[in-house]
This record gives sequence, structure tokens and C-alpha cells, in this order.
Amino acid sequence: MADNLNRRSALAKLGLGLAATSTLAASAIAAPAAISPELLRLIETHKAADDAHMAAADRKFEATRSASGLSAAEVDRISRDRDLAWDAWSDAIAAICAYRCKTIEEANLKFRYIFADDGISHECLWDDHVEALLQSLREVEA
Repeated sequence: MADNLNRRSALAKLGLGLAATSTLAASAIAAPAAISPELLRLIETHKAADDAHMAAADRKFEATRSASGLSAAEVDRISRDRDLAWDAWSDAIAAICAYRCKTIEEANLKFRYIFADDGISHECLWDDHVEALLQSLREVEA
């Protein structure tokens, strides 16, 4: 059955899982012990990568404007910096998607962060992110 999933149906199924997770823990505030430091670190890494990516994108936009006065080499360096920031941003998303939650509170936090407008937002998920997310939901084989 998993082979028949496409991106749209996978996101729809994940949305149902998110709704169920949210319902289960809607009134509960996660105790600090229920959330691993690793998941919190992954989220903080993504936030930092997102800030760096946005700053690099702004620098690239300014550098490519005709009135910037920068040399071609400087524009190339800024473009490379932006590409590296983009890669770090995508890698941070992939790490959160691949993280295997150990508690319902972690799952709630992970899915809320992924699907929230102030988090990753489902619009930023690529096929490899969705695949990592789906794989993180599979049972661990002994």
C-alpha cells in the first residue's frame, strides 16, 4: 500500500495523523522530560538555518541588483553562500522529518512544527523530506 502513496496522499494521511496527535494531547503541555534534547536541538538548528538562509537570500537579491556596484566575483561568492545556506536549511528540515519520536509529546511537537506556518510549513517539504517523514513513522525492525 505504501508504494501507492504519492506526495498529496501522503500529506493528507499525515494531516490525519496530526489531527489525531493534536486531539490526544490538545490540552496537555509537554513535560520537559517528554521531549528529548535531540529534537529540540534539531528544531533550533532549523530555525538558525532558516534565519541564515533568509539573510543570504536578501544579500543575493541586493547583490544582483544593477546598482549594487559589486564585482562579478563578489556576486558569485554571495551566490555560493546563499546556496550553502539553502543546503543547510534543507538538511535541517530532513533531519527533523527523519527524527523518530519516542513519546506522543515529541510527535505532537514535531508535526506541529513541520505543519505550522511559523515552523517549516508543509509547502517547504520536498519529496525526500516527505519520504524521510514517512520512514520515521515506520516500526523499527528488530
